[in-house]
Amino acid sequence: MNEPKHKTSVLIDGIFLQQAIDKVIEIYSELKPDRKFIKPELHSIIVNILDWYDKTKTIKKTINCHVWLSEAFNSESRFTIHPTKNSVKTATGNPVKVVIEKASLIAPELLDQLENQVNIGDVILVADDRIYEPALDALFTEGYTVTVIMLNECDGSEMITSFDWGDILYPLGMAMGINRDEL
Repeated sequence: MNEPKHKTSVLIDGIFLQQAIDKVIEIYSELKPDRKFIKPELHSIIVNILDWYDKTKTIKKTINCHVWLSEAFNSESRFTIHPTKNSVKTATGNPVKVVIEKASLIAPELLDQLENQVNIGDVILVADDRIYEPALDALFTEGYTVTVIMLNECDGSEMITSFDWGDILYPLGMAMGINRDEL
């Protein structure tokens, strides 16, 4: 069993996040056609992801969240971004430092962070692309806890992973105004 490193890195692929928001709207609109969704705030999504899937959330620790947004996509059309807000707190009171960057290509930036970061801590990857699997395997082999937040298989997941994983629809749904008991 891997021991917590008292540091967690949350790495978010912004294009995947946009696609997942579209999937939440598609799924829950079919279940309840008259449902109204709120435009989620990026910082609320981050807190929900940590509240749902951080395995060491009760430990006081450092949490860094890095979000890459595509220069080619308008992320602000899917979720609200507060560019001057660079931190949030989890439900257990842990501070989360949030860094938001725009990139022409997200995968190389995110991979660089996974592969070259010293003492990255436990990793929560919010993405759904097989390109990340070798870097995650290397971190896991080094003793880090790896959790992948992605779509589940029936909703079109691109990854086949042996890591712990969580369904992105739950934290996104809550950020979009869906009650926990409806998820």
